[in-house]
Formats: sequence, C-alpha cells, structure tokens
Amino acid sequence: MIYWLNGDYRADVEAINISDRGLLLGDGVFETLLIRDGVAAFQDEHLARLRGGLEALQIIADLPDDVGAVFQALIKKSGLENSLASLRISVTRGPAGRGLKFSKKMGYPTTLITVQEMPRMSARGNTRVALKVSQFARSENSITARHKTLNYLDNILAHNDALDSGADDAVMLNGAGRVACAPTSNIYIIDDTGVIRTPPIEEGALSGIVRALLLQSVVETGVEICEVPVELVMLQEGHVFLSNSLSGLRPAVLFGDNNSWPPPAIKVLRRLQSWYDDCLSKDLAARALK
Repeated sequence: MIYWLNGDYRADVEAINISDRGLLLGDGVFETLLIRDGVAAFQDEHLARLRGGLEALQIIADLPDDVGAVFQALIKKSGLENSLASLRISVTRGPAGRGLKFSKKMGYPTTLITVQEMPRMSARGNTRVALKVSQFARSENSITARHKTLNYLDNILAHNDALDSGADDAVMLNGAGRVACAPTSNIYIIDDTGVIRTPPIEEGALSGIVRALLLQSVVETGVEICEVPVELVMLQEGHVFLSNSLSGLRPAVLFGDNNSWPPPAIKVLRRLQSWYDDCLSKDLAARALK
C-alpha cells in the first residue's frame, strides 16, 4: 500500500514512531472520505470537522496547504482514479514521552493519509441492516462522542458483538438509555406520518456529514426531519434507516424483526436517497472541475 506520512509518499510498513501518542493513547482524530472515480466527496466538510476535532483536542497540526492535491496524488499513485475507494486521514499529537501530560506545543503531530479500494455497492434500499441493541453504551458527555477521535473501542466492541450475534451492526444507547447512534452511522426513525426523528448531538450522536445535509434537506425534499431524544420504543415502533459517508442511506431493522416496510415509509426513504445521490453527484462534479 502506498500512503502519505508527514510529507512523504511511502510504501514501507515500518513507519510510525513507537512513542506516538496516537498509537499508545488514541490521542488524535480522523476522517474517512468516499472516493469515486478519483474525487473525494464532501472534502471541505470533512476537513472542517477534522480541524474542529483537532481544536477540541488542543492538537496544533498544520495540514498541507493543498491537502486536496495530496489526496489526488495518492489516489493516482495507488491506481484508483477509476475506482470506488475510501480515503482516511488520521492526525495524532505525535511522539512524546511516557505519561498523560501534554503541552500544546508538544513535538511534531503525525499526519497519515491512506486510500483503499471498496467494492461497488449494489442498489441500495433492497437489503435492510439488522441492528442489535448493544450492551456497550455511548457516553453523551464524552469528547469522544462529539468528535471522530482515535478512541473507538466502545464502537468496535459494539459492532463486533453484534456480528457475533448474527446481526449486521449495533444500536448504541447513551447513559440515559436512549438511542445515540450506530458504531459508524447516524440513526433515523420514520414514523407513521412520514416525519423523521434523529437523536441530537447532545444525546451522543456523532455530527455526521450526511446527517448535516439531511437536516438541511426539508425545503427540497418536503420531508421533515426533527432532532429529538429517541427512546428505544420509538426505534421498535418506527421504520429505521442509517447514514454515513461511505454507504449513504441504508434501511435497517432491529435484529429478529421481519416486519416489512409499508409503502409510505419506503417512499420517504427513496426520496431522501435520490436527493442525497444528487447532492453527492453535484459535489463530485464540482470538485472534479477544480
């Protein structure tokens, strides 16, 4: 694999300093971007969220002046110009001595960018994601819930526990027992009136890129999306879908529930999927011209 590390394109496997706080303490943030035919989707939004996470963690890191050019060069060097791929940018506080204490001017932050091919996805909307309610909670008051930090252990355990049970993914509840999100996705519930509810950020939901777009979509789609605390019973009684940057919008169901979606709920989801696909295509087309 070819990757970019602190200004250099490399292909070796021994690259990270053994005293890097990202490796030892999960002290850093990351973003994962969808790459389609050589172009990064919603690049500006992802980089803004990355910078917000760095500021929250008090990590002073200077990204390349034209990080988009680095993305493009890495995609080309990896031979993925005509592929569907995922690109990840990770920034840590960098190498440091033993202990938890840090200085805002500590060392040299580590910036790592990798890109990997993804399989082309089949038509969405046909296969529902089976969700298991997880025993692993998401702390709504933790900074790790507000930003995409390298501290992902709760999400990892929740996801893998769901897989071990035969489900596809997990529903993570917050400290109050209300719905927060899935390990890598935001959660939405369509009720019988066609209104959609999704947990607020304050409830432990990640500030998702796709989520932000959907919350602004009502004028164009006519679909009302409300940020409200979501009780588990609402999840059990409504029609669920997920969103994230790599897979877009996917229908879901609680594990073991084989009830079919009614046509009105399917229509709402299809409308949002179509709207999001248009947004994605417009963003990719505009960036391809730059």
